[in-house]
Amino acid sequence: MSDNIWIARVISLIRHLSSRRSYLIITILFFFSFFAATGRPYGTQELADITGGLSVPDLSINYTPQSVYSLLDAFGQAGRDLYLTRILPFDIVFSFSYLLFFAITLSLLLRHLIPARDELQGLLIIPVIGGVADIVEYICFIAVLLAYPGQHPFIITCALVCTKLKFVSNISAMILILVGLMAVALSAVKHVISGKYGIK
Repeated sequence: MSDNIWIARVISLIRHLSSRRSYLIITILFFFSFFAATGRPYGTQELADITGGLSVPDLSINYTPQSVYSLLDAFGQAGRDLYLTRILPFDIVFSFSYLLFFAITLSLLLRHLIPARDELQGLLIIPVIGGVADIVEYICFIAVLLAYPGQHPFIITCALVCTKLKFVSNISAMILILVGLMAVALSAVKHVISGKYGIK
C-alpha cells in the first residue's frame, strides 16, 4: 500500500511539473548538464585528453571490479580527481534532469494522446527508475574513488546492477517517447488531410 502511495506522489509531482515554464527550465538544465558532463573542461572529453583516450566505466554494461580498478589505475591522479570532483557531480545533475525531462515529455504525450486513461500515467515511473538507478550508480563510483586505492568489489557490483537497470529503463522510456511523438505526428497529418479534403 505504501508503495502505491509513493508511486502516486511521484506521478502527481511529475504532472504538476508538466507546465511550459517548468519544462523549459528542465530542458535547459538537461542540455547544459549533458554538455558539461561530456565536454571540456569538466567532462569526459577532458578526461580523454588527460588519460590518452580513456573514458568512464559506466558507458559499458559489462565492466567488472577488475576492469574498473585497472581503469582507475590508468587514469592517474589527475584523471581520478577530474572524475571525482567534476564529471560525477555533473553526471548526477544530468541524471536528475533527464529523469524529469523524459518523465514530463512522456506525461505530456500521454495526456495529449489518451487523456481519459489516467492509469497509463504509471508509465512515468519507467524514466524515474532509470534516473534513480543512474544516480545510485554514480554514488557507488564516488564511494569507490574516495576509498581508492582500497578496493571494494561489492560496491562496483552494485553499480553494475544499477547500470544495467538504467540502460533498460532509459531505452524503454525513449522508445515510449518516440512512439508517442510518431502518434502525435500521425494525428496532426490526419487532421490536416481531413481539414483539406473534408474527410471525417
